[in-house]
Amino acid sequence: MESKHSFSAEDTRIIKGVAILLMLFHHLLVSPDNYPYGTAFKTFISFNGTSLSYGISKFGNFCVSLFAFLGGYSIYKCYKKPHFFTNKLLTLYKNYWKIFFIFIPIGFIFFGNQAPHANANYINNVYSHFEFKGFILNLIGINYTYNSEWWFFIFYVKAVFLGLIFIRVFEKNDSYYKEILGIVVFIILLRLLYALGSIETFSGVLKDDIALIFQNHGNMATVFMGIVFSKYNLLDRVIGWLHDLPLMARKGLSILVIVAVFIYRYGMAMDYVLVPLFVTALFELFGYSRVTRKGLGFLGKNSSNMYYTHTFYIFYFGAVAKLIYKPNNAIVCYIIFVAVCLVGSVLINKFYELCSKKITIYNQRNSTEEAQ
Repeated sequence: MESKHSFSAEDTRIIKGVAILLMLFHHLLVSPDNYPYGTAFKTFISFNGTSLSYGISKFGNFCVSLFAFLGGYSIYKCYKKPHFFTNKLLTLYKNYWKIFFIFIPIGFIFFGNQAPHANANYINNVYSHFEFKGFILNLIGINYTYNSEWWFFIFYVKAVFLGLIFIRVFEKNDSYYKEILGIVVFIILLRLLYALGSIETFSGVLKDDIALIFQNHGNMATVFMGIVFSKYNLLDRVIGWLHDLPLMARKGLSILVIVAVFIYRYGMAMDYVLVPLFVTALFELFGYSRVTRKGLGFLGKNSSNMYYTHTFYIFYFGAVAKLIYKPNNAIVCYIIFVAVCLVGSVLINKFYELCSKKITIYNQRNSTEEAQ
């Protein structure tokens, strides 16, 4: 079947926009221990004793799998470029450090001695004590004690490296069946190693080694699946097939897929199967409207900054967290949270654009003076 649509970088930003919205909802509401003291959300809709907002927030960690899939998709699209790994690594560190060098000093200067503001002690006094070794390890991303959600940075560094190995292993292969089977074998093998690690003789060793290399084998499998879908244009083909259906049928099927994934998803282990279906459904619902493309695309463009900064606002900077949670209404708090993250991202970009312009003007002025 010929593809009628080529899944582009702009389309990727749309899915990233949805993913970052899920991430923000997840971290805002999923753990009551992280709420500032005095927060008490009212429950308006619940099923079997579980509020709808909590259910959505729990599902929100699906965002990690969406980002992993899109990461693998991008790796395959770009891996043939000269010095791909080096340039990708530099880009990752550039995006990481531009947040690090703003928010970590703010943390130590303004929030080092803040009073406890939540039951989760790990977020109360992260910046109360400066240690040079810890600073360096966080700076290069090996540790993420300054922000526990920054684990995805080093995971993605590993994903780029292992993704390139995956591409090389199947470089001469021309069947996506074999590559998907390879992913299934990868999952089964690592699960067997985990089971072996539970035996007393090997207790802890294998699990620690696997975690060191793969960090999360379910997410790594999703990265590999993104590579396969990119290599064989499977996403384009599935989107094209769905779009050939009558309007109501394809919209209804897309909604059904999203609801089914929401209800029946079990952890991250099978996300490498669910994510392509979910992405296709999302694109059908939001990918053809100019309004949603523009809005979600803008969020997707800012998703990196929003990912790196959002937990500072609701976890580590107590005074800011209290303001965001103050309305005690989940939806209102969420809207405020998204706005804070988005405005923060725009301001960060503007700040670095201004710095870049100042440096350019300074260099031009020095060049002119030397020429004279």
